[in-house]
Amino acid sequence: MVPRKGLIGGFKRPMSCKIEAYGAGEPVVVMGGRRTYPHKYEEVRMKQLLGMMAVAIGAVLVLNGPAWSDQKDKGKKDESKETVEMAAKAKVTIDQAIKTASEKVPGKVVEAELEKKHDTLVWEVEVVTAENKVMEVHIDAESGAVIDVEDEKSKKDKKHEKK
Repeated sequence: MVPRKGLIGGFKRPMSCKIEAYGAGEPVVVMGGRRTYPHKYEEVRMKQLLGMMAVAIGAVLVLNGPAWSDQKDKGKKDESKETVEMAAKAKVTIDQAIKTASEKVPGKVVEAELEKKHDTLVWEVEVVTAENKVMEVHIDAESGAVIDVEDEKSKKDKKHEKK
């Protein structure tokens, strides 16, 4: 017989396998003089299974991500479309609304927004007065008439009272 490289003494030793009782009645498999514990294999197998589950869940989340992002964009597109339609229907421009609000309530204009309230297009213009009060001036987007003027703080108080 020709000796092979890597084998001790050039010959392969026969492997013996036997099962012994060890410690607290836990079985031990002895192969080739080495003791192995079956519960270690179970732990490794469980870790492998958990790892594969984590990879599968990650893959599902990654593949479904684009579907969720499409839904978000759809809401933004609808909102943008609605804003464009409202702007087209408004006869009063934002500049005219700001000018009207400034004439009604002196101060600095900090925000102007076109909204639909009670099926009517309304410019909501916020003005900070010299007394550091934030006032909201509602202007009809069709006629340019001032609908009402209210204190921003009192408006928030009314919302809290309703709750």
